[in-house]
Amino acid sequence: MQICKKNSNFAPNMRKRTTFHSVCSFIKHLFAAWNTTGEGIHSPYLFHLVRFVLRDKNPFYCFADIERKHAQLMNCDERTDIGQMMFRLVHFMGQYEKRPLQIVEIGATYGVISAYLSAPSSRNEVSCLDENTLYIYAREGIDVVYAHAVYTPDEIWQFADFLLPRLTEKGVLVVEGIHTSKEMEQVWAELKADSRVRSSIDVYHAGLLFVDKHYLKRHYIVRL
Repeated sequence: MQICKKNSNFAPNMRKRTTFHSVCSFIKHLFAAWNTTGEGIHSPYLFHLVRFVLRDKNPFYCFADIERKHAQLMNCDERTDIGQMMFRLVHFMGQYEKRPLQIVEIGATYGVISAYLSAPSSRNEVSCLDENTLYIYAREGIDVVYAHAVYTPDEIWQFADFLLPRLTEKGVLVVEGIHTSKEMEQVWAELKADSRVRSSIDVYHAGLLFVDKHYLKRHYIVRL
């Protein structure tokens, strides 16, 4: 199922109004990212994910084709490096689970992130939803969620509250733009502290939340 709805709440100046804050937070991120090559990561699964998946720089077969098509897509502000990270994440999870994955993208028309989420396997189910259709179409057993930074911090929190209980054991909720403002950083801190979240990975432009109860309550900062 591929359901794509445009988000009506997008504010064009959301990503422009906090340039100074973003620069300062990026500098802090660089100095704090001591887990970059897997240092201090207790879970073997997350260690492998960081060291050999998220930080992999080798291009996959489909990257060049997606990049060519990306130039013609409307959502040209989407980060291709994060898209490639999501491809690697979905590809790795598909190999690990050995079954089709259920993937939810929130807050965008079909764009480069959608292309990267869809590319690993045609058997995966990718649903592109907005704030209205999310609560209608999202079901139990979701493997990957990608939430674009086009919503308010309160809306992001509401999405997370709804989706965290619906993730599979190895499921992951990826939140874009966690350092775009003080308000988003506060929501990110609250999400990490949530009892349903066991571990998190901060890659600056996005944050990954994991719910596997086998993980220690740990939060990692990684420089891609």
